[in-house]
Amino acid sequence: MPTKLEERVRQELDQKGRLIETLRRDPAHLTHDALMRYSDTMASLDAAWERAREAVEALACAAGAEATRCSEEFADAWQELQWELRRVRRA
Repeated sequence: MPTKLEERVRQELDQKGRLIETLRRDPAHLTHDALMRYSDTMASLDAAWERAREAVEALACAAGAEATRCSEEFADAWQELQWELRRVRRA
């Protein structure tokens, strides 16, 4: 049974996924540089989202020392996803 924290993290991850899909459908929300490299931009966003998703899955199943490693990977993956979204979105 997922914890409330896990549910919240998964909800936030889903929100980020929906944001990526919105950017895919309406690239007017991308910065000029991101729009000029649209394919690379979307591939980077997809890869960052997938990395975060895999990290959540691994963390949900981990225990002990493995949980610590998975937690660190999740933190890195989540930061990367946040950074990628900030980098490509218009303010």
